[in-house]
Amino acid sequence: MGRLNTTIYVSVNTILTFFRIHVCVLIGIIIDMSIPTHNTKINMDKNNHITIASLNCRGVISSCLYVDNLLRYTDILCLQEHHLFNDNTHFMATINREFEYDIVCSSYIRADGARIRQGGVSVLWRRSLALAVKPLSKIGDYGQILQLTRPGEKTVFIINVYLPAANHGYAPFEEALSKLRDLYYYYSQSGLIILCGDFNSHVSSGERSLHSPNADRRRVDLLQRFLDDTNQISLVTSSICTGPMETYYPYDGSRGTQIDHVMMHASDVTDYVISTRVHGDHELNTSDHVPISVTIFGTFPQYNVKTKAMYRWDKADPSLYERMLGQEIVDRGLSNMVIHDRNDIDRMCDAITQCMIDSSNLVVPKSQYICFFYSSNLEISYIIHAM
Repeated sequence: MGRLNTTIYVSVNTILTFFRIHVCVLIGIIIDMSIPTHNTKINMDKNNHITIASLNCRGVISSCLYVDNLLRYTDILCLQEHHLFNDNTHFMATINREFEYDIVCSSYIRADGARIRQGGVSVLWRRSLALAVKPLSKIGDYGQILQLTRPGEKTVFIINVYLPAANHGYAPFEEALSKLRDLYYYYSQSGLIILCGDFNSHVSSGERSLHSPNADRRRVDLLQRFLDDTNQISLVTSSICTGPMETYYPYDGSRGTQIDHVMMHASDVTDYVISTRVHGDHELNTSDHVPISVTIFGTFPQYNVKTKAMYRWDKADPSLYERMLGQEIVDRGLSNMVIHDRNDIDRMCDAITQCMIDSSNLVVPKSQYICFFYSSNLEISYIIHAM
């Protein structure tokens, strides 16, 4: 029996219809096997710890590269002054797809009708910690609370704040600290408090305390009294902290100051803190602040996370895909494959499916999503030799 050479011009949709008994297999392979995935897991069994960092990023859009870099070594990141409006908070989801986020925005309308960004806070946490993390209440437009559950251990409450700067006057600063005091007393009855952020004031106690001659003494005294009343210490000023003493380096080149803090109860520092440090400057850091990080003991419920991608057929080059697919078919010897029985048909379908997958991985752009789609108007031509 001679061979019947048939040239078939079909769309992707036609291919899937033709191999309908393999559609589920095809999509399953593409979603679960062929598309690159990123597995995320914090090895709590081995290390039994978690790292929390805080940074005034001075605009998360301009500092997104540095934030992404910082997230590689951080499990929970507290940001201040992200400068996003409510209608563009989705930008946070684009920084690192292995992280979830909670956000509080702050802005006002100027007399001429223009929207003005100011402050704002956000917390990002690894998706693998989703079982442990629960965002709680917002604190005005300058703070937020995150609950971190640890089975059989104290619940951790992370309070992320950006307190009013000196140009807003003393009264808003005093009011914010009064609110924080009430929140501290309330949540400290249920767990461990980690209070972090830009406090726009240094404190007067601690071996590493850095005093600024131009600081408003009323603000310094009020913040120090807050620490004394709650029996907290600023880790930045404690002897266990490593790295630079300064957390803020003004753009005008004046002396650096210590206005960013991570605060904890003195006994909790002894019981839970493994290490803490002020990070040095980094070439990607566009902010005039530097991060503070603290690593604490604790086992947290978690699960493995796979960030999956989907093919962006709308951005594909059809002619390039056609050439690549045709080359894959030739390289695998499918153009000369002889069909004798149903097993040969199955092998042919599997081989063509793999050709489609390999060609797509090579030339079709991807976005990180869980679903798979294709464009039905992307036409492919190839030659099948059958009996």
